Amino acid sequence: MLITEMKSRFIKDDATLPIVLYKNFSDEEHLMKFKQGNILVRIIEFFHKVENQRQDNTENKASYKYQTGDNVINGSITSENPTYILSTSGPCSDRSVCRQKFGLYEVKIINPGRFKNELNNAWNANPLALQGINVYRVEYSKGEFREIPEFMLEPYGISTWQKSKKYSKEDEYRFVFTCKMNPDIEYPDSISLIIDNSTANPMFE
Repeated sequence: MLITEMKSRFIKDDATLPIVLYKNFSDEEHLMKFKQGNILVRIIEFFHKVENQRQDNTENKASYKYQTGDNVINGSITSENPTYILSTSGPCSDRSVCRQKFGLYEVKIINPGRFKNELNNAWNANPLALQGINVYRVEYSKGEFREIPEFMLEPYGISTWQKSKKYSKEDEYRFVFTCKMNPDIEYPDSISLIIDNSTANPMFE
């Protein structure tokens, strides 16, 4: 089997987006910028140091365990490439939990497919971009027992879309932006991606 074929078998596939996504903000100004097409994405390690209830010092650190016979195998993975994320909530999220945690100002993304395409275009035009974006429905399995995967290989990029069960009410759909590796570049905590939000095919409510 070719290496590219082997890798393709271990990529989590969340190509199908839900009919609607939600994004919450703590202030109206950030909400309005988002609805106008100014999309702020954060480097994943930002959430190690943010000083509020969004802090998660296990971001980009996958962990799992398998039971094989009488033995328990523990594993962990961290992504090497600098990675930015944009978090949204799916239709199965607890909206009261999301409003309390992320803010009362809420936008409904009514065209997630177009939203993904516009973000992908904006990201591909960025000199940091390694590839197009990926969208994952977050798996709430960090530190939990999992089925032993084929060849003992975890899905590609698991550290960018695995979280603890305590976050499961957020039903997070995560847009992942992977950067090129370049030691001469400083990667800021956040990047603004400008997308087209014309009224001909609205994305937001």
